[in-house]
Amino acid sequence: MSVKLRTKQLADGRRSYYLDIYHKGKRQYKFLNLYHEKDNTGGANAKTRQLAEKIRADFQLRVSAIAHGGSAIEIDGADRNFIDYFDSFRATKSPGTQGTYGTTLLHLKRFGGESIRFAEIDEAWVKRWRAYLLASLGQNTAFLHFTVVKSAFKQAVRERIIQTNPCEHVERIKQQETIRGYLTMEEVEKLAVTECAHPVIKRAFLFACFTGLRLSDVQALVWGRIRDGRIAFRQQKTGGVEYFKLHDVALAMMGEPGAPEAQVFALPHESVINKTLKKWGTSAGIEKHMHFHLSRHTFATTLLTYDVDIATVSKMLGHRNLATTLIYAKVVNTKIDRAVDSLPSITVGGAGPSHA
Repeated sequence: MSVKLRTKQLADGRRSYYLDIYHKGKRQYKFLNLYHEKDNTGGANAKTRQLAEKIRADFQLRVSAIAHGGSAIEIDGADRNFIDYFDSFRATKSPGTQGTYGTTLLHLKRFGGESIRFAEIDEAWVKRWRAYLLASLGQNTAFLHFTVVKSAFKQAVRERIIQTNPCEHVERIKQQETIRGYLTMEEVEKLAVTECAHPVIKRAFLFACFTGLRLSDVQALVWGRIRDGRIAFRQQKTGGVEYFKLHDVALAMMGEPGAPEAQVFALPHESVINKTLKKWGTSAGIEKHMHFHLSRHTFATTLLTYDVDIATVSKMLGHRNLATTLIYAKVVNTKIDRAVDSLPSITVGGAGPSHA
């Protein structure tokens, strides 16, 4: 059992690299589409040779793992195009998530072109990808796309296309805390009495303000999940099943019940939703940036404003990590406000404050 790197002389003077693979009494040849050029400008041949050696070593490990009873690793995995694989991976996600993954795909193509073979991807490649993201995008956007690609590599390991995740030992991009926008109850009331071009969008948004459901969850909600004023649903993002009582406003926004498999809210495309929300918000005199996820932030901050404990809020939002919920607590810290308000007043003599 062996994998040797060899070259074949071509008519144009170049030499083509290929693998001579001998396994279980059979020999096969695999050309790598890598060439030793006649013109070695910039030391290109040394770099090509290094890449070819890496591919050979990778194949040797795969063949050895199989020969010694290890889990079968896809022999041709190194030659697969990661761009095509990522596109297929993206297609397995929910409609809302596919948009984000589509943007990641565009950045991957800008970074590495239409074809990035798994064999080319190592820690050095990941470090260059990380640097590209940080140089091209904001910190949190870079964090998002880095995490998405890391999850794709993790899936490729599960599918035994590659042996290890090349992101594993590369410093991750840290997410910065952001000030999350939210609506006050007064602003929600303004929206409630203002007409909207798409009534179903208005009902869905107000419903989410009193349930905290993500847009993907609202889109997937069917009448069969509603029983006795309670909702049971599987979160599209986390996969967790949640059960809780619906507020009277949320129940009113749902309208008349339909068939168990019918959607509660037959919403248009997300681009139409956000354009409609923007116009609706302007009509209601809301100066904040209107987008559907604002309803989820509103639900979280309203609960905290009314002294619902952080653990309960975390459960209602379907968060896996309490630290995620604590971000909302920093936005609306009513206890600190009350502590400041509880300080006693004093009488200050003189003409009042002076201004320099």
